[in-house]
Amino acid sequence: MKLFEYEVKQILKRRGIEVPRGKLATTPQEVRKAAEEIQGPVLVKAQALTGRRVLFGGIKTVCDPDEAERTAGQLLGSIIGGFKVNAVLVEEMLSISKEYYIGVTIDEAAKKPVTIASSMGGSELEDLVERFPEKVVKRHVDPFLGFFEFEAREIIKEVGLSGDQMAQAAVALKVLYDVFWEYDGELIEINPLVITENGGIVAVDAKLNINDYAVFRHPEFGFEKRWREKLLDLNEREYRAKLLDSTYVDLEGDIGIIGSGAGPNLHLIDLIELMGGKPANFFEVGGKITAGANPDKGIQKGLDILLSNPGIRSVIVNIVGGATRCDELARGIIQYIKSRGIDAPFVVRVRGSKDHEARDLLLGEGIPYEANLYDAVRKIIELARGA
Repeated sequence: MKLFEYEVKQILKRRGIEVPRGKLATTPQEVRKAAEEIQGPVLVKAQALTGRRVLFGGIKTVCDPDEAERTAGQLLGSIIGGFKVNAVLVEEMLSISKEYYIGVTIDEAAKKPVTIASSMGGSELEDLVERFPEKVVKRHVDPFLGFFEFEAREIIKEVGLSGDQMAQAAVALKVLYDVFWEYDGELIEINPLVITENGGIVAVDAKLNINDYAVFRHPEFGFEKRWREKLLDLNEREYRAKLLDSTYVDLEGDIGIIGSGAGPNLHLIDLIELMGGKPANFFEVGGKITAGANPDKGIQKGLDILLSNPGIRSVIVNIVGGATRCDELARGIIQYIKSRGIDAPFVVRVRGSKDHEARDLLLGEGIPYEANLYDAVRKIIELARGA
């Protein structure tokens, strides 16, 4: 779950990090008023959950309230990076001497948080880092010990800051780690963290991504309301799957996939492509679909999500292991196909408790069952071509 820039800045400001003077606005008239209050040139920044807003035309520099109002009229209601703009942040224009980057994320390989600082910042940071990797300083953090300010000072010294500016930037990095930890972060960053011409340290832009599985601990951000208002980077199938503790991703093929485990799903996708088919999706089903008292009802919810994709012409089910009763899954699949009048061909592979009963139920209804994954893939590709 991504937070808007203005929300992250509110969090940082409460913890003592300086941010530009600004105001959130939802109408051109409010933008004009904010520009009048700030006085002088301002930035009008679209609040959209996408990166590189500058490249998408989502951040504009304007000289006076009239221009600010006109610019807001163009941005509000527009689509920036695939997201509708419902609000803009009006901020003072700063005189910047130097840009830096500081952030915290998860190093998946090391299984630890990692702090990152660089003497380069701004919208072209990724390209610059590739060209000048030596300008990036990374330090892993032991989550059981935490991150200390003396460590932040060492990191900030390595990117070239000293004296009072080093101390301020080190405090900002320590605050980032604390917020990252408190809010179950996957990524938090200030980019750029700038030195102004009068020597101040200011967070010009900021980002915070919260782990999707931890959003229930942060109801103040209204995750479901955001999705309803189309403010999140999830389509309807992805969102419905998330509510069922499952992961769904649309691909571009026509063979629908529903299965257990991320690895087995990826393996299945590879097999389908290797044998000449085109997978329509990745769908790793969680316990709310395959476990519990009514796995037959759960699998039907999963199939509802899957078949809401109009491009799917055939379906392969590959659920293996766990405590799920395979015969109940089979009954759910059979009932779903019959009650919905589904014409798309199915191939089912379920292995585990009562899988022999599941096989007999499915074959008895004329639904292909394959115990071997390779045979199941060959069969679904054959049926997909004939569908």
